[in-house]
Amino acid sequence: MILQSKRDRTNWIKSSACSPNSYQWGIRLTQGMPTSCGRADPIPADYTACRGHLSEADTHLIPIGEGAGFRPEYKIVRSHLMLKYANQLRNHPQFIDVTAEFQNAKGISLADYEALCFGLFAKCVTLSPEDLQNGASAFTFREHNFHSMAIPKESVALFLREMTTTPELLSARIKQRDYGSNDFTELRKRPLISASRGYLPIDLLFLAEKFESGPFWAINDISRNMGDRLRKFWGPVFEAYMNDLLRDSLRQTGAVFVADPRDATDPACQICDGLVLQGHSLVLLEYKSCMFTAETKYSGNFELLVDEIEKKLVRDKGESKKKGVEQLADAVAQLFGVEPRTIVKDLDLSGVTRVYPLLVTLDGIGGSLLISRLLNHYFANFISGRRSSRVEVKPLLCTDVESIEEVSGCFQSMSLAGFLDFWLSKDPNFMGALTAFTVPELEGNRNVRMAREWHSLSSEISERSFPEEYAAAQRAKDS
Repeated sequence: MILQSKRDRTNWIKSSACSPNSYQWGIRLTQGMPTSCGRADPIPADYTACRGHLSEADTHLIPIGEGAGFRPEYKIVRSHLMLKYANQLRNHPQFIDVTAEFQNAKGISLADYEALCFGLFAKCVTLSPEDLQNGASAFTFREHNFHSMAIPKESVALFLREMTTTPELLSARIKQRDYGSNDFTELRKRPLISASRGYLPIDLLFLAEKFESGPFWAINDISRNMGDRLRKFWGPVFEAYMNDLLRDSLRQTGAVFVADPRDATDPACQICDGLVLQGHSLVLLEYKSCMFTAETKYSGNFELLVDEIEKKLVRDKGESKKKGVEQLADAVAQLFGVEPRTIVKDLDLSGVTRVYPLLVTLDGIGGSLLISRLLNHYFANFISGRRSSRVEVKPLLCTDVESIEEVSGCFQSMSLAGFLDFWLSKDPNFMGALTAFTVPELEGNRNVRMAREWHSLSSEISERSFPEEYAAAQRAKDS
């Protein structure tokens, strides 16, 4: 399994702007060892008809998309930055001290956990297929292999206990809760198998996922109340991450980015989470950090899937609360309705001729095939009769955060609206995803921001894990 995974993932580390430190880490660790305002209006009469645009078979597209993989360096960088943003939001009413709560729950510091996750992933990802073909010893390791790192031995033991399962325990847990052949939840929870020769990684990407999922679920599982607070708090954390990503990536592009735009006459009313004005094009953005349950994503139950999509991305009918799709429809109506009434302070929208509603999810479901097609039917119902003929309102599109990270490295060459136009030109029925269609002129572009953040994280973890060698390397660089 790990050999096949390695063959499938080899290209990312060779082509990635982030690869040099990955190789260095693998080499170093291998020496010590053998990844809108207001309540909702009445629902349109034909709202439920939107459900007909998915079928039972389409429910399998979500796990297929997940199985296609992700860019580990993006997920690791994003997870690390979001934890930093969380610590900066101490004045938020739902603030949680993630660092302290994680250490209380697991007995290991968050910094040590990140260092061990990073080191384990780097060790595995830098093995070649030839190494793996030589036998299990190439990718089997023991606890003492981590002792070359300046991490307390007790922390190493706690980390491995958190990451490890046995074939017998894994089998028992799957029997207790199994949502079908696409459900790898139990393997993702503990991606190391304890065997007679040591610990065996199940899958490279499951290791990378633990960098993100470990802290989140450790805090979520403290109590029901803590889990509820965490999910409310994670929205502002994701919003802070997205705003910083767009602000940084759009610098010196001629675009105007506004985070958290507000109605100038009613500052308590947020128009949307962010907007990008460039030329005659305006992109309206909503960000959603909500996670979707394993049962919803993997059971193949069509009704359950659509119910959760509606609740988390369209409208929570139980609480009569607007979600991303309806919030974007409201934003369009406020700014460009038949009788537009909203003015954004210090922003001139008189030259806008095209509006692009874009929903961005932290969960990978936003990048699934057909999700834009489904959500646009809801959007069309919500916006019907509420927009001015003076602007062209493009179909609502949905994407995941990794796709935005991917294209953000090219904003110096093509605008965000340009990418959305290119997607619509190649996929007029919006069946696919943002990054499914490569812009030929932009192939091979290097994402400077993600590379910078990766190297910064790598240096931070190197200093923590091997302080003496790191200090010596810095002195040699400065001399």
